[in-house]
Amino acid sequence: MKDGAPASPGTPSGLLRAGRLVFSLALDVAIVLVSYGLALSLKFDGNVPDESWRQLAWAGPLIAFAYIAAYQIFGIYRTAWQYGSTRDALLLALAVALVTAGILLVNVLLPKRPIPLTVNVISAAFIFLFHAMARMLPRLWTIAGVNMTPEVPKLRVLIVGAGDTG
Repeated sequence: MKDGAPASPGTPSGLLRAGRLVFSLALDVAIVLVSYGLALSLKFDGNVPDESWRQLAWAGPLIAFAYIAAYQIFGIYRTAWQYGSTRDALLLALAVALVTAGILLVNVLLPKRPIPLTVNVISAAFIFLFHAMARMLPRLWTIAGVNMTPEVPKLRVLIVGAGDTG
C-alpha cells in the first residue's frame, strides 16, 4: 500500500475501518430508535398505545435511514470527533433539524397519527443529545485521562510552517 492510499477492505486496517463504520451506523440506528421510544414513553407517561409501537416498528428504520443519509450529506461521518469543533456540532444540529422538519411534514400530511407530532420534536432533542454525546465521548475521555487504547510508544513530531492546517 502506498502512503496516503486508502487501505483495501481485506487488510487489517481496512477491516478495522469497516468494523468502525458498521459499529457507528448500528449505534446511530439504535440512538434513533431509543430516542423515539423514550419520547413515546414520555408523551404517554409510560403507557404507550400498541398502535404507536407498531407504527414505530415499521417507520423507525426508515426514520433512522433518513438521519444516516443526512449525516452522510452533511459530512458527520467524515469528522474525527475527538478533534471536533463547534462547526461540527452545528452541522449535526442542522442535520437533525432538517430530518425532523421532513418527518414533521410527512406526519402533518397523514390523516391519522399514531406517533404524535410532539414525539418527533422530543425525539429530535434526544437524538441530537445522544449523537453528540456518543461522538464526543472519546474527546471527553482523553481530557479526563482515560485511555481506551493500549499504551504504545509515541513518536513526537514538530510541525514547522504548517499554519492553521497543522
